[in-house]
Amino acid sequence: QLSRFTIARVVGVTDSRLRVELPDRSTGYLDRSSVAGADRPVRRQTLRAGEVIRDRPFPDAPAIATISKPDAVEVLGEFNGFTFIRPATGLPGWILMAP
Repeated sequence: QLSRFTIARVVGVTDSRLRVELPDRSTGYLDRSSVAGADRPVRRQTLRAGEVIRDRPFPDAPAIATISKPDAVEVLGEFNGFTFIRPATGLPGWILMAP
C-alpha cells in the first residue's frame, strides 16, 4: 500500500489498472481510480535558505539547486522521506521532508 501523495510514473495501462514505477525503480499495479495527476499541487510550502533540491529522492542524489533565500514552492508529491516540489523558477526536484 502506498501512502497518499506518493509520486509514481505510469509505465503501462490496462482497462482498469495502471502499471507504475516508483522513484526507486520498483514497479507495481494500481487501480486507475486511486491515481491522480501530479499537475496540480497538493499544497504550498516555503523553503528555507540553504535547502538543497536534488534530482532524485535520495540523500546522495545529485543536487540541481540550492535555495538562496526563503522561497514558496508547489508540492506535487512525496516519496522516501522527500518532497517533490516545483519552484516558481528553475527545475522541479526533491527536497528532504521537514521533520
